[in-house]
Amino acid sequence: MTLLCFISDTHNKHRKVVVPECDILMHCGDFSAMGRHHETGDFLSWFRKQPARHKVFIAGNHDISFERDPSFKNEILKEYGDLIYLEESGAELEGIKIWGSPWTPYFHNWAFNFREGKSGHFQAEAHWKRIPEGTNILLTHGPSHDVLDLSHNGNYRAGCRELSQRIVQIKPDLHAFGHVHEAYGENGTSLAPTYCINASTCDLKYQPVNPPILVEA
Repeated sequence: MTLLCFISDTHNKHRKVVVPECDILMHCGDFSAMGRHHETGDFLSWFRKQPARHKVFIAGNHDISFERDPSFKNEILKEYGDLIYLEESGAELEGIKIWGSPWTPYFHNWAFNFREGKSGHFQAEAHWKRIPEGTNILLTHGPSHDVLDLSHNGNYRAGCRELSQRIVQIKPDLHAFGHVHEAYGENGTSLAPTYCINASTCDLKYQPVNPPILVEA
């Protein structure tokens, strides 16, 4: 048995999060508020110390420096080389194949956004087709469409339709994400058999009230 722990959208509030002992700790992006260098360094210093054998993370739309300052990203990832960062890439840990991507549909010109509309459709497909067959755990920052993606006003679905289509094709065992704080929870069933988790730690007021989500694999 492998114990997996998922968190997301900590937005600089990571030091208020209590992570239980686990085998693999995964963060689904938005570890910072504005992607500033010192925010990133503080998060990675904390993340490294957590009680997990393996620590995996992706970026989110708030983690601006990881998209727009590649020299900083490369240097800090070297400094924290014991952590596993995924950006349209994968890793195999404890026999589990994990794939991670930070991209989400356009949202106020933040980081790792692709446009919507016809051109956005092609951009989305180009990202999601890179997710390989045989993926066990898919980490993305944003949700797929209609799965734990309902916004607070109750009439807007923030998830990506093209991502849903790719998940239906390749059927990963688990899809973990965040981005939509108010949709925290697990087991959205419309993409069964894929088990879905919205691991957003912060709520709409950016308070870290949601606990880590644990799954046995």
